[in-house]
Amino acid sequence: MKEPHQRDVPPERRREAELSSGSERTAGAISLASGSAFAGHLLALIAAVTDSVPPNTAIVAAVACSIIALAALAAFGPQDVRVQRAVTALTAGHGLAAAIMVLGVAPGVPWSMPLAGLGAAATLGGVFVIVVGHASRVSSPSRPLTMAPRVAAVVLVVQALVQRWVASASGLSMPLRAAIFLSIVALGIALVASLSVIALRLGSRWAIAGVLAWTVGWVAVTADLVSLVLASLGQPSPVAPHQLHPLGAVFAQSVATAGGLVIGAALVTSIRDVRFRHSAIVLLVGYAALGVVAAVAEHRIAAATDFPSIAALRSDRDLANAIASFPLAGVLWLYWRRVYAR
Repeated sequence: MKEPHQRDVPPERRREAELSSGSERTAGAISLASGSAFAGHLLALIAAVTDSVPPNTAIVAAVACSIIALAALAAFGPQDVRVQRAVTALTAGHGLAAAIMVLGVAPGVPWSMPLAGLGAAATLGGVFVIVVGHASRVSSPSRPLTMAPRVAAVVLVVQALVQRWVASASGLSMPLRAAIFLSIVALGIALVASLSVIALRLGSRWAIAGVLAWTVGWVAVTADLVSLVLASLGQPSPVAPHQLHPLGAVFAQSVATAGGLVIGAALVTSIRDVRFRHSAIVLLVGYAALGVVAAVAEHRIAAATDFPSIAALRSDRDLANAIASFPLAGVLWLYWRRVYAR
């Protein structure tokens, strides 16, 4: 007996099958995101307690994990009353814990406060993993999930422009520099959140892995920015040129570039329109080339010994990173156009 052709299947049945498949992929992505956020919180807590990394780095890493957890919580669809209450409580708890950790960066705040926030975030992460294990239903993506690529594209461009401006500007007051650095940190938080939402919408484990890799690089950059903010406010400047000592600047740069490539590749493979896909591939190749240039410059910075060479290489690295933001933003924008047109 012949199987019915796909055109013979009622549209309602096809739609139900697509929604079911999409829900299963999203549920798998949420499970991976919750587990990764929990593991990250635990590692940050252990590193902070054992002084394995500078306090600022541990706080920034934990905040990044909280962002991923909040994005996963936002992707939950309608559940039964108990699960929905748990999701609401976890969302509020993660937001409060992240705020406490961020306050811990301020001068004069005792270390016990962010440490308590780290412990609370790790505990909430464990509860979230349990909730995900019991929940079985995730709704289809909502409008905020659809708008995330456009938000990420705009943030990438604005962040690159602000970074180039502050690098070339002279005569800025120290409080104004601190405010600019804080705005770059805020843009980075919005970018990590948007990329997390995109990965959850795609329902791809590779996309989640790309976001995690991107977050490693973001933690390194943001830890340095936090130190610059504190230095602008009169606090002692960091002794080392890079705050992510255990991993290293070259590794962080390479992992972040690889994460952007994985996210971009996941977006390209989901674009059905041939013209959009080819354009996205060209942009992604350009992003990869610029990422390699930045990684090579980072390696040369580590090997350089004289200050003029280090300053020139840092300028080249920052310029490559700024230019690389534009092709990646283009890929995100093309993907958003494809989603919006559906």
